[in-house]
Amino acid sequence: MKKLHLIYAQYEANESLQHLLSGCPVLKELEIYLYVDYYHCQISSPTIKRLIVNLHFHDAEYDNQNYYHMLEINTPALVYLKFVDYSGQHIKCGALTSLIEADIDICGAKGERKDFLYSRSALEFIDTLHGVKWLKLDLLARTKICDSVFSTWKGKVSVT
Repeated sequence: MKKLHLIYAQYEANESLQHLLSGCPVLKELEIYLYVDYYHCQISSPTIKRLIVNLHFHDAEYDNQNYYHMLEINTPALVYLKFVDYSGQHIKCGALTSLIEADIDICGAKGERKDFLYSRSALEFIDTLHGVKWLKLDLLARTKICDSVFSTWKGKVSVT
């Protein structure tokens, strides 16, 4: 299988998605829309070139708690990334040295504590994108992240 589109799929355990991906050794494209109701989600594949991830909270109770959720992306061959986050996931990303184009929409996290931790995680994630050729970045009124991104990237990239 070269293309896999999972639209609002639910998994029995944190490892279920990674187990599924490990059974797709030639996967080139993954599109995944998830309702996040677990603590850790890992997307790892050495062959994925195109990745679309859209995250939402499944359970309002999780949205209002100070749970630490994490999305981990390890896709070294990735050329295109579209990432939409309404869930407030903490994002950990491996090297994106092959990435050419990224479309990032970060909206998540509620509450002062979550907002601070999420902003820090989002900033670290966005910083991994500084070598991308085309970047569309929508931070939806996240001016603190926006200011931090531009001050961090000053001298690294030209922003137009």
